[in-house]
This record gives sequence, structure tokens and C-alpha cells, in this order.
Amino acid sequence: MHGRCKHIDVRYHFLRDLTKDNIIELVHCRSEEQLADILTKPLKLDTFCRLREGLGMRDLCALSDAEPGEALCNLAWSSEACLVLV
Repeated sequence: MHGRCKHIDVRYHFLRDLTKDNIIELVHCRSEEQLADILTKPLKLDTFCRLREGLGMRDLCALSDAEPGEALCNLAWSSEACLVLV
């Protein structure tokens, strides 16, 4: 067995055994519900906003009285931007 395949095999059997012993339950998660998708693929704006909220992040403009396109929003694209978690 190839070295890389062995890790897949070990992980698969580990999860299979946990499922068989009723320790965990594997549930299908639709792509639209995958929080990690926000970091891995281009998304429609509504999907992006929903997943962003799921990560506990908010729009910088929503945290102030600034209108979209004003200085605060433009800061989000500069090197001085910070990540705001709520």
C-alpha cells in the first residue's frame, strides 16, 4: 500500500469504527452549509454573508455609521485592516 493511501485507510477505518460503536454519527452537510467554503471557493454574496455570520464575523460597515464605500469600508482592503469577531 502506498504511504499516502495508508493514512486515508487509517482515517476511514477509525471513523467507520467510531460510527459502528455509536460514538459518533456522520451526517451529510450540503455545500451551502459548509463554513469552510468561505475560505476555499468563490461564493454568491448572500452565501458569503451567511457563512461569514456563521463564523462569528461581521461586516466592518455594519459596526459603524459609515455608508458602504466610505473610508471605513475601504480600510477592509488595506494592510491596516483588522479582523473583527463578535
